[in-house]
Amino acid sequence: SAPPAKPDGPQAHGHQPCALIRSTLESALCVLFQKLHGIADGQNRFRGVVRNFTAELFLKSHHQLDRVETVRPEIVDEARVLGDLFGFRAEMFDEVLRLQLNQRAELEAAIASGLADGEMQVAYQPVMDVATGRLMGYEALIRWERPGVGFVPPDQFIPVAEGSRLIGDVDRWMLHAATRQLAQWRAESPAAPGEPDPTIAVNISGRHLADPRVIADVADALASSGLPPELLVLEVTETVLVDDPLAYEHLTELRALGVSIAIDDFGTGYTSIGQLRNMPVDTLKIDRSFVASTEPAHRELVALMIRAAHTFGLTVVAEGVEEPAQLAELGAHGCDLAQGYLLHRPMPAAEAGALLRQPAGTG
Repeated sequence: SAPPAKPDGPQAHGHQPCALIRSTLESALCVLFQKLHGIADGQNRFRGVVRNFTAELFLKSHHQLDRVETVRPEIVDEARVLGDLFGFRAEMFDEVLRLQLNQRAELEAAIASGLADGEMQVAYQPVMDVATGRLMGYEALIRWERPGVGFVPPDQFIPVAEGSRLIGDVDRWMLHAATRQLAQWRAESPAAPGEPDPTIAVNISGRHLADPRVIADVADALASSGLPPELLVLEVTETVLVDDPLAYEHLTELRALGVSIAIDDFGTGYTSIGQLRNMPVDTLKIDRSFVASTEPAHRELVALMIRAAHTFGLTVVAEGVEEPAQLAELGAHGCDLAQGYLLHRPMPAAEAGALLRQPAGTG
């Protein structure tokens, strides 16, 4: 017998069917869509309607209901997100959405150009030993000076990159830039005998981590820079570990390369402290919201995180330290490392590298 037909409808993308409908007759069209969806149930396609693998329906206007067009995947994704958010199966596609998508497309193009044209830079935030004040490493943070615009905050362009394949390009660029820079610093300012070498931490997105190419990307950056793998720390959010089994497998493979894995922003997701025992991680980074909180429950939770992490053999880094009292309390609880404005702000490479030439404990 013939093999089962491959899904060519909305579920070909791993999502429930979703329609994009643009019309003044919104209510009627929503009903129409629901009927079409009912026909499609169990068939993974809209017979006679679906035209390609985007498999999304776009009725251009109520004057052209007999005209069916497919829509670019970006439009589909945007509408699906909105639909999922509000629990709808159909999302109106109007001029506001069109404008948002055009702006998003323009920003994506600008990000790609920025990577190619040298507009992206790396800032380095020192990570310090809580007990001794010694510089132990850096976190690499991307910065973008867009021509004609100026500084673009990461929270304005990284989510856009994460919503597309661009995030892989951003991650690869960061991996190469950061490992190359630390290798250069080590050559210029070798660690004194008996002193630990500084590490460099680079954030890896969930989307990139789920891509099988991430193993080769990390290996290529290490090979190109000559940096020993044990000096590279890959930071991932805890939601990635919980939500994506493939990402979890890739982390295990990355650790086999010799790099370290850190859970970033710990405490903001759904990971229980007990789960840390079996996770392929080496470092826990406590989210700044817990470090800054004055609530007794949060302060107790920070102490618990530190104790539990140490029980499982993990190093603990506190993020967002801004006040002396916070640093003192972290030290009292035995926190290993810290970073934040109290210690050092993110800084350009030249300034960050100069810290390596200062006597230990004076950074």
